[in-house]
Amino acid sequence: MSYISKKKFKDLAMISAPHCISIYISTEQGKLEGNKIALKNHLKKVRNELEAYGLKADQITARTKDIEDLFDDLAFWQKLSNGLAVLVHEGQLEIFVSDRSFTSRVYVANHLHLLGLINELDRRNDFYLLVLGVRKVRFFKGNESSIDQLELTNVPNNMEEVVGTDVRQKSLQFRSGQGEAGSGMFHGHGSGGETEKKVELTKYFNAIDHGLSEELDPSMEIPLIVASEERAFYLYKEANSYPFMEEEPLQGNHQETGASELHKICLKWMNSHQTDMFANSKKQFGSLLSRGESSSETSKVIRAAYHGQIATLFIKQDAELFGYFRPRTNEVSIQDKSSVASVDLLNFAAIQTILNGGRVLIASKEDMPDATSPLNAIFRYEVIATPTT
Repeated sequence: MSYISKKKFKDLAMISAPHCISIYISTEQGKLEGNKIALKNHLKKVRNELEAYGLKADQITARTKDIEDLFDDLAFWQKLSNGLAVLVHEGQLEIFVSDRSFTSRVYVANHLHLLGLINELDRRNDFYLLVLGVRKVRFFKGNESSIDQLELTNVPNNMEEVVGTDVRQKSLQFRSGQGEAGSGMFHGHGSGGETEKKVELTKYFNAIDHGLSEELDPSMEIPLIVASEERAFYLYKEANSYPFMEEEPLQGNHQETGASELHKICLKWMNSHQTDMFANSKKQFGSLLSRGESSSETSKVIRAAYHGQIATLFIKQDAELFGYFRPRTNEVSIQDKSSVASVDLLNFAAIQTILNGGRVLIASKEDMPDATSPLNAIFRYEVIATPTT
């Protein structure tokens, strides 16, 4: 599968050029002729759209040549799964193959239609796993299909490398205590007081974080899962500088857990957290309505998306909303159907939300907080309706 990273998504979202082409098709594995017919039918619609923009026959042929060339590429057809996205912009061809079906769509505008790729982002295919221990540190990179242990030259292998041999690491453990301010303490049978042990572990965790910061690229926005006993995790969290570390640990002693089992545990953990996140966001939407910190008012949500005010945006699956937004006047206009003068406002709201650091959730009608609207938003703070000028 050719999944899309958030960085790549943002790069595509920033494209502004005449007659960008976006095609989404549901495909079937092994159905070569059927898939070709589906793409041909969508390509015919693209030509009609380009003609509506006033392009001549030779210009349309030039615009669609890269798509036409796909019909003779046997390797391309053999790798298809359940969904295919074809994007053309500024002479560039982008292909995304998914094991999920896409809603059929043809879109020609001065920007790309990326709404169909939102769920590919939300899958969080890649992840890092840090198995945190006093005696041993292990680091993995995984995705939905595999996991591999990585050797990181700048990360200490164990605590002894950082604090020296005088710490009796085998007896050191982290558990609740009634020490300073009632916070958790390190307790062990080695030399030194509890404060000293906490200082040693803090030094150890700082060294791990420093090593990881030299190895990991935050621009890829890959989530980091930390497998650790809970209270050790929260001490490590204080040292952490990686912006995409998960807020809660994968609890338990996984020092000797094999890679295959860790992979299963991580996938189950991520799926569970994704489900919980969705349910919590839906509940949060309802609780914030009376405070003006959430809304299902379409125009208000579209303006808020552009101005970077949305924390979480819900979009109703398979909904359509055409019109335009004028940034200079803050005006939102909704139209009954698509035209060469309109844009897909759901696509616009999704792109603006992600570019501004928000999260987008594609939801069925039953899962929308307010199903009467195609857009529901949780704001970063109270948003008062902004007048048009």
